[in-house]
Amino acid sequence: MIPDLPEPWQLYPMPPEQTAAIEQHIARQAEAAVERERDRIAGLLADAAAGRREYAVNAPDDSALVLESEAVQLETVARMVRGDMTAMTAWLPSWRWTAEMCEEIR
Repeated sequence: MIPDLPEPWQLYPMPPEQTAAIEQHIARQAEAAVERERDRIAGLLADAAAGRREYAVNAPDDSALVLESEAVQLETVARMVRGDMTAMTAWLPSWRWTAEMCEEIR
């Protein structure tokens, strides 16, 4: 039977400051990736809103109103993706608001 071998990091531990620097670097990279994805999704929503407005240009009046409403909702969701939670206070009854939403509107 082969004995369990320790992990290499257990044999050669790094100084705490080096470990902390690596952890900070990883955290910054993760935050940057989240920000890029947030921007990508918000951009897609903005493009979709612009597309609804393009359709509305030649649409009958009743359809144009619906398309404009959709565009506004898409823009609202894009703001939420960027962190603006004030729209949730309009969409949810007040008894379902989170503490974060209450702070946001103060």
